[in-house]
Amino acid sequence: MRVPASIKRHLICLRHALVDLSGIDDEALSQQARLRTFLKALKYIRRRDLLLHLDTVLADIRALSPVDRRRLFLYIEKAQARVKTGHLRASLRRVAPELAEKIMGHLTEPFFKKGRAKGRAEGRAEARAEALLQVLETRFGTLPVALRKRIAAADEAALAAWFGQAIRGASLESIFGASSAS
Repeated sequence: MRVPASIKRHLICLRHALVDLSGIDDEALSQQARLRTFLKALKYIRRRDLLLHLDTVLADIRALSPVDRRRLFLYIEKAQARVKTGHLRASLRRVAPELAEKIMGHLTEPFFKKGRAKGRAEGRAEARAEALLQVLETRFGTLPVALRKRIAAADEAALAAWFGQAIRGASLESIFGASSAS
């Protein structure tokens, strides 16, 4: 279908420009450090020798905000060549030694938060298990070793259910089943 000339000027043009970055000198990519950094990341990310060019990609890291740094490192993390934390730290020490540890701290912070949350959950489970053991021993005396191990290995949901039953239950069997008395 032919489009009339009077309407053609109002149509959106969806032409795409495809640029091969590999042939462009790194410093000629852009005068803006932020854009140049991301263009260099695009240029080298699919290469197997990315580790050899990591200093080049990170050369303007000082110009990036913490959010852009995190974006850059997430992008690098998905590279074909496996870039380990040690590689990033070494490269940062070469290109921005005064920022290296601060940047690495920001990168590892989510892992520490996740670890702290996991530790807190484990601590809550241990505290709940101790409370359950205390209630059970107060009500029923010394507990069998197998039952103590079962309680120590239980998750928070099971411990919460058992705790409620331990307050009302008439015997260990009524709380844990027939196998608890051994």
